[in-house]
Amino acid sequence: MEINWIAVIVAALSTFVLGFIWYNPKVFGTMWQKAAGLSDEQMKDMSGMGKIFGVSFILALAMAIMTTYFVHGTDDIAVAARMGLYLGLGIILPAMGTTAMYERRGFAYIFVNGAYWIIGIIIISMILAAFN
Repeated sequence: MEINWIAVIVAALSTFVLGFIWYNPKVFGTMWQKAAGLSDEQMKDMSGMGKIFGVSFILALAMAIMTTYFVHGTDDIAVAARMGLYLGLGIILPAMGTTAMYERRGFAYIFVNGAYWIIGIIIISMILAAFN
């Protein structure tokens, strides 16, 4: 199997586009900020954001690369969306939810971040299938 690097990069970048919308204060940003226990002052502190975005992009690339193995062979976007849903509900949400519970995070934290990643992996899967 040959990896389509353009598809992987586009898929990885899609997590940033989704995050820009999802974590906007008018969508789920305010709920997430409260659930994460972050003050307005902490939110305004932009130090280290380059590192955060850089590492986030590398991790998104890893997710997109691994997802190519699940959607390889299909160009059906609906099938890919279903695969993404299964990955999100079956792997990402349980792992993220378990960690969040041990961190004593509430339901709102798990909901906002879990739903973001479920939708994110669905979008990643659909993009990868579209490039097949």
